[in-house]
Amino acid sequence: TTLATTHYSDLKLYAHNTPGVRNASVEFDVQTLRPTYELSIGLPGRSNALTIARRLGLNPVIVDNAERIVRPDTLEADALLEDIKHAKQEAQRAEQRAKERERQAQVVEADLRYQLAAIEETRRDVIAETRETMQAELDEVRGEIEQARRQLSRTGSIGASTHDEFLARAEQQMARRTANREIDRNVHLPNADGEALSGPIEVGDRVWVSSLQASGEVMAIYERSQEADVQLGNFRLKLPLKRLELRQKAPKTEVAAAPIRVQGQGAFQSNAKSPGIELDLRGARVEESLDRVESYLDDAYLSRLPWVRIIHGKGTGALREAVRDLLRGHPLVSKYRSGEEGEGGDGVTVAHLVETN
Repeated sequence: TTLATTHYSDLKLYAHNTPGVRNASVEFDVQTLRPTYELSIGLPGRSNALTIARRLGLNPVIVDNAERIVRPDTLEADALLEDIKHAKQEAQRAEQRAKERERQAQVVEADLRYQLAAIEETRRDVIAETRETMQAELDEVRGEIEQARRQLSRTGSIGASTHDEFLARAEQQMARRTANREIDRNVHLPNADGEALSGPIEVGDRVWVSSLQASGEVMAIYERSQEADVQLGNFRLKLPLKRLELRQKAPKTEVAAAPIRVQGQGAFQSNAKSPGIELDLRGARVEESLDRVESYLDDAYLSRLPWVRIIHGKGTGALREAVRDLLRGHPLVSKYRSGEEGEGGDGVTVAHLVETN
């Protein structure tokens, strides 16, 4: 192996054109007049003698005369080599920047993957813990109800209205605690009702509730508040019409079930679940509240409740007056009164329902 250093341009051309021979150069910084000790394989070096002479302050006339003596093609080759060197250095810097960006992107990606995995693990833990808690509460409520039923059956010492009141409260509490669990169980079920349809939603139609990821049947529609009662599994919820997607129209051969509106007394058989003896309207709009009172009175009458408490709050009194105006001429209400001191006073209206036959 032979290593040769030279300023002779013909030797550089020989190395470039001859197999088995390669050019190489050690970089030199003409600004600092110091070598960088960076070996560049494949590129010949250039002579920096005249450049160094100028930098060291040699008489410019002498340097100019020397440049005229040097062969023009040698100067052109040196200039070309300098351009190539700069281009190569810039390419190397660009490659280094690209590698650094790629490394940073890999670090960010790994960090995001770690965070997503942690979030998913936390989500699963929260869901599991919530389900366990809700199941425990549900079992506790069922036990309390069963124990109370046995106690009431043994004693038989309380009035019918108190008995109904207790059962209504217990059933309402149980329904509240189980509603979310029932809906959660349906979250991952596929929607078998097809794609969304156009047209108005009517009683008896099947609808999709995207916020709950569940489908149900429309049981009643309230034009004033633009809401509908939707049966989702064992639970009936009042939802805005704009949140419902029509998926299946009611069959033509069947008469769609209309909202229950009892206009008078009469004999009937009822298996309706008790809606509870309280209806809380606080924070609701007047129109929405009146629709809710109508539906609530129907359900309470069908459940044979003797009286109900409607909580409207005091506020400006507008909601209270609207509710009492509705009760004043309602066929299911025999009388009504303000709440006693221990019942909430003017913030509550107690309505006594007509007796069922």
